[in-house]
Amino acid sequence: MKKNQSKRKYYLENIPLKEAIDKFNNSIAESGFFDNVNTINISLEESLGKITSKPIWALESSPHYDSAGMDGIAVKASTTNKASEKNPVELTENNEYTWVDTGNPLPKDKDAVIMIEHINQISNNKVQIFNSIPPYENVRRIGEDIVATEMLLPKSHKMRPIDIGACASSGIETIEVISPPKIAIFPTGSELVPYNTKPKTGQIKEFNSLIIESMIKDWGGEAYRYPPIIDKFETIKNTILKEINKYDILIINAGSSAGSKDYTAKIVESLGKLIVHGTAIKPGHPVVLGLINKTPIIGLPGYPVSTALTCDLFIKPMIEKVLKNQTNKYETVNANMTRKIASSLGEDEYIRVNLGVIDKKIVATPIKKGAGIISSLVKADGLVLIPRFSEGLHQGEKVQVELLKNKEIIEKNILVSGSHDIALDLISSYLSPKVFISSSNIGSIGGLISLSRNEAHIAGIHLLDEITGDYNITFAKKYLSNKEKYHIVNLTYRTQGFIVQPNNPKEIKSLQSLINKDIRFINRQKGSGTRILLDYQLKEENINPKNINGYDREEYTHLAVGAAILSETADVGLGIYSSAVALGLDFIPLAEERYDLIIPDKIIKTDKIQNLLELLNLKKFKIQVENLGGYNTNHMGKLIETIG
Repeated sequence: MKKNQSKRKYYLENIPLKEAIDKFNNSIAESGFFDNVNTINISLEESLGKITSKPIWALESSPHYDSAGMDGIAVKASTTNKASEKNPVELTENNEYTWVDTGNPLPKDKDAVIMIEHINQISNNKVQIFNSIPPYENVRRIGEDIVATEMLLPKSHKMRPIDIGACASSGIETIEVISPPKIAIFPTGSELVPYNTKPKTGQIKEFNSLIIESMIKDWGGEAYRYPPIIDKFETIKNTILKEINKYDILIINAGSSAGSKDYTAKIVESLGKLIVHGTAIKPGHPVVLGLINKTPIIGLPGYPVSTALTCDLFIKPMIEKVLKNQTNKYETVNANMTRKIASSLGEDEYIRVNLGVIDKKIVATPIKKGAGIISSLVKADGLVLIPRFSEGLHQGEKVQVELLKNKEIIEKNILVSGSHDIALDLISSYLSPKVFISSSNIGSIGGLISLSRNEAHIAGIHLLDEITGDYNITFAKKYLSNKEKYHIVNLTYRTQGFIVQPNNPKEIKSLQSLINKDIRFINRQKGSGTRILLDYQLKEENINPKNINGYDREEYTHLAVGAAILSETADVGLGIYSSAVALGLDFIPLAEERYDLIIPDKIIKTDKIQNLLELLNLKKFKIQVENLGGYNTNHMGKLIETIG
């Protein structure tokens, strides 16, 4: 390798986002990149996200024959005229009815279908029916959905999954679309392995290209993913040279920073024009923008959140301009921040937030900030921009939020702040789409403080009063204003204990085992109910926390504790049984505790809270919670006490 290629080279620039975009767009416009718009005939399977160049007309009717719309029996409707609950009618197979499944052709001598649920079979070839039905009941008539020659889709329409289905059902196999830009994605990194393989220690699953590919397709582009390229200057450079003429745009993922093995900027500079290296945004700082042989080159950072954000900022506008089709802009809402957020000067910083409506005001609660935490984007309702010349946001400050989800979800969100419990995730899956649960795992005491500040709808807590031996009531009275009324409702009783590696190789048996220096403990954060329970138990056993290896190492959820044990970076941690079950770990019971929901009286009668309370009294839901392991739901939904 040449000497000048091995020198570490820092960001060429740290320019504002708009300036970076303008410089890039001007350079590629001058190259003639946006001038040509072509059309192409493609197969239906390839059409997702493409833009139609002319109207699409149905070639066939759908359905193309009369068919059964339900499982049951096909009959002549007139044979059912006298049927009733008091006077059921008997029908004989073949003569008066024929068994059919959904989608079967309707026999020519039949004109209706009786659902199987409404039939009483009294012998091998006889049934009873209890209601009369009109002709063509539960029958899909020819052309019921689509009639041949009708226009299915207009010109300049973005193909959606449902559009593809409609075209397929009406006999269309190819369509003419505006030729999308062909975009190649080159992941780089010697540590990367395909996402569908099990990585070894030191290896990382490569999934950023899937994110980029999906975003490109969603915006109407055509994406081509390449296998990971090892971190070698000549290897990456030669790959780019070999493939560049096949595509309209090239994306190099990772290697865009200024480390000793970050080669993207150097390669662009050596082969063409380096326009931008480094933008004043966070996450996403080390972006590379350039041209090679009139082909735009974009180097995206390797952390997944940075990848997604910079892809949206730089790739999306290019695709829209090529297709002359602007995708839907993100909606925005105004909200009040529930917490103070610090930010460094000089960069536009994008903060992920959850949203909810409290006292008729939208509140925004920040969630995990790390550029590598892809789940934070999955869970986030929106993004808040902290301007580059601001040092952050104050609690209560009004901000504009760019929505990542539909606006209607905000009203449906229940913000639950406090202790982590897997049952809360189960609640969300049951209530969706009527209600969505947005959990902020900040510990039981943190949840009460958040509730007292009107930053959450509900606090989830499990706090042991060492004096009374009771749970939650003492702490709720301590942290919540007596001017407001709150209802303490039981969610569940659950088993806390030691989560250990399979087969318990360290032979951990009790709290006394923790003082063994060879045993690595992992703790929960201060203020969490689990931490309070542990400290109480240690005090009862006269064990000094300083004698526990790992007492100061903290995680914020039971699953995170379990994950550390599963990865063998810890040997034991205190957590709930269901977390051990979920991760295939062993468990040593220690104590049963009560986990309650603290609900303000002012929202107890709202539809979304009533939906929640109704669910807690649903037997089916209780059974599913108990199936998680370590839960007792006998008092689930029961009012423990009202305070205030």
